[in-house]
Amino acid sequence: MRFGYTSSDPALPGTQSDRARRVVEREVKVPAGAPGRVVYGVDAGAVTTPRVRAAIEASMDRVRAAAHVSSVTSPFTPAGRQGLSAGGQDLVARVQASRSLCDLLSELRESDAGGAVVHGDLRWDNCLVIAPASSRRRTRVLLVDWELAGAGAAGFDVGTVLAEYLCAWVGSVPIVDPADPARLVNRARYPLRRMQPALQDFWSAYRRHNPESPTLGRVVQLAAVRILQTAVERAQGLAIPSAHVVTLLQLADNLLRQPDDAARGLLGLRA
Repeated sequence: MRFGYTSSDPALPGTQSDRARRVVEREVKVPAGAPGRVVYGVDAGAVTTPRVRAAIEASMDRVRAAAHVSSVTSPFTPAGRQGLSAGGQDLVARVQASRSLCDLLSELRESDAGGAVVHGDLRWDNCLVIAPASSRRRTRVLLVDWELAGAGAAGFDVGTVLAEYLCAWVGSVPIVDPADPARLVNRARYPLRRMQPALQDFWSAYRRHNPESPTLGRVVQLAAVRILQTAVERAQGLAIPSAHVVTLLQLADNLLRQPDDAARGLLGLRA
């Protein structure tokens, strides 16, 4: 197992601290005099000796507790074992470098009771449309791939459906300037305005059959979480995040910050 690097001095090019520093400098405007933060991580790997693993975990705990550290990625977690590509690491570093975004995600996680049973991966690829056998039967939709099913946040599956629409919309926009992704939004192959009636019908049906369902704002925030997951998945295999991936990150950030405004203005939904 490789743990850490020969040096994590941000002044040395090519180290993880150096890459994190460059992301922070590029994406975050720190006021003069404010304390800086770094993103700390380790390579994926496997440890079979309990004593060695305990020593590594203790070391990470000390690093995590330091005031200047924003986040620590452990090789003993799913994220650490996944082995993100350079593009995936860049995207995760952008998330970790935003204190406000991390705080919103933490608040959402802490407020989750996890008392619902969810599919866990309700993307369109896992929805099969079955044609009716006769004119008297209705078209059926079958959900497949239940390997991630289990206890989870009520409304996460609904948020995933909303996220699928938003990801399809963003992916259809020709983004020529990453700094201005909305420049050609009117040329989207899948305009959001054409999706809004289906979104409203879906949300209305969910509310009708689940009167005690989570609020619309909460579901929009869960959609943002799913969009973040999709952004990381799409960044895998890339040297740097594409313009569309970065736009998904920005979209998720906006949904988390202003879920009610996004529900009305972007998705066209009424509570």
